[in-house]
Amino acid sequence: MNTEAYESLINELLCQSGRTDGRDGSWFEQMACTILVKIGITSFSSLYFIPGSSRFTNKFWDISSLAALSRSIVESYCALRYIAVDSPGQEERFFRQSLWQFQMESEKLRMLEATVPDSLGIPGVRAKRDTFRAKVQTNTFFQSLSDKHQARLLEGKESMSKSKFDLCSNAGINKDLSRGIYKYLSSFTHASPFGLRALYDHKAGSDATIVIVNLMANLTSGFLAFTIRDFAEVFPDQKEHMPKSIVDQIQKWQGIFAWDFSGAGKIINEQRNPLHPAAG
Repeated sequence: MNTEAYESLINELLCQSGRTDGRDGSWFEQMACTILVKIGITSFSSLYFIPGSSRFTNKFWDISSLAALSRSIVESYCALRYIAVDSPGQEERFFRQSLWQFQMESEKLRMLEATVPDSLGIPGVRAKRDTFRAKVQTNTFFQSLSDKHQARLLEGKESMSKSKFDLCSNAGINKDLSRGIYKYLSSFTHASPFGLRALYDHKAGSDATIVIVNLMANLTSGFLAFTIRDFAEVFPDQKEHMPKSIVDQIQKWQGIFAWDFSGAGKIINEQRNPLHPAAG
């Protein structure tokens, strides 16, 4: 794989972060900056697991860690879309902020109650959670949702009212493709039969392992390119600093991610491409 192109995307992400660090802005813009930092740091960490990169030492052939980092980048990109790029009406925008904060305080409360049940901070956290819950419940966009959807959101376990795959679709990524990518990365991330067999079957430096590592890194490249593109929608002045090589990569991935890959499985099987661990 072309690690130079991959690293150039990471460099541009970090440059965008540096150029916008410390800016005053709305809650949504500040969240966009925070998410960009997360994606930048996570993608930089992935270099340690990609052969040929400037950080790879040939000591760690860790498919599961690379998959976990890549999946985190996908999730973070979806959060960026949801918080700062997707363009809902004003009432839904307020709802998204309230839901995000409600879920944050709900999660904080659950962690405190589970780990430090006698904490003196619990009443204060519960009060903040209830405040944001009320904001969610009184929002007219929330009230337009189905009763089932409302009940699920009020459990305080979901920070977004739209699925990752719907957000990807809105961004120009084929919905089935985004679902497949996420499933593929998740399968290698978990201590599942599939993931553990993959570690057993794919040894350091083998051709099959290189194929899988390069596939993960290439898919991640697409989400890095889309992150750069979308962050520049939040801060339009960033377009002025974007090198042509980055623009070219963005355009390339816009074409790839828009493809309908239905039926591709037959082609892959016919070519006997070792993308998956042997079934045994």
